[in-house]
Amino acid sequence: MQLLTSCPICASQDFRQVYSGRTSRNPEDPKRWEFARCSACGHGFLNPQPQWDELGAYYNAGYQPYESSHRVAEDAESTARKAKAEGSYRHVAVRPGLRILDVGAGGGSFLAVTKALGAEVRGVEPSPVGARVIRDQGLDVFEGTLEEYAATGPPDRYDLITFSHVVEHLPDPTATLTLAATLLAPGGMIWAAVPNGACRSARVLKWRWHSTDLPLHLHHFSPQSMRVTAENAGLALRSLRTYSLPSGVRTSVLAEWRRRWKVPPRFGKLLLSQRSLDRRAARMDRATAGEAILTEFGRPTTGEVPPQDVT
Repeated sequence: MQLLTSCPICASQDFRQVYSGRTSRNPEDPKRWEFARCSACGHGFLNPQPQWDELGAYYNAGYQPYESSHRVAEDAESTARKAKAEGSYRHVAVRPGLRILDVGAGGGSFLAVTKALGAEVRGVEPSPVGARVIRDQGLDVFEGTLEEYAATGPPDRYDLITFSHVVEHLPDPTATLTLAATLLAPGGMIWAAVPNGACRSARVLKWRWHSTDLPLHLHHFSPQSMRVTAENAGLALRSLRTYSLPSGVRTSVLAEWRRRWKVPPRFGKLLLSQRSLDRRAARMDRATAGEAILTEFGRPTTGEVPPQDVT
């Protein structure tokens, strides 16, 4: 365990312990983890920070992102056909020949779909479990961290580097994003999605919120701390918005109702229509207060003006 004396994102010493929480992955696990929040940038983080030898057991074969079908309702080819018709996949435009590096590739579902869309794909996955699942699909993967991959020799350059719900797991997010920028081709982009630790459900439900996910999520970003991360990594923030899945909002609302008013989920579901969930999710995202933060970063260019629509 490493005790932090300042915010790992903005370096402010103005932070406080907010709560002590358990993992939501195993109700039999009694261990508690201390959670702090920075008053300057709104960043949340575990303090003290657990090291890999304390976290390894949580990244086991039962970890859902290591499944090849994770977040893919159908096979890769069918999903690719739908993505092609819609013009994007997981919020990014994918064209034939696009060179993609997926960091924290899990079980390879993103790689499989984008390869079916004609992209040239490679994954980086530190888990032997996840890397094996990816290799078994005939996909290209480097088993190790991004730092280890970059140290193997002259790097390839990529048009798109993705961190889909990965940055919150990293010991040093700023350093890893700084390194990722050196792997970008001219005009390339880094795309990242993280849970919004500043959203209402995260603050009300604390460790019980489905995306808090202690102790795997070392960091709990706010929109402001994502901006600071981009600045400290020397990146130009091209866009920042939030995105809320209505199904995730349902889970959060039901958990809050159960926590605050003892409403059983089976009754709560009767009170939540799909239309009301869609409206709630859209309202949250209009206020940049949704459940996930989506960001696009690029290398700064001479005379670049920050985008005016970044909220």
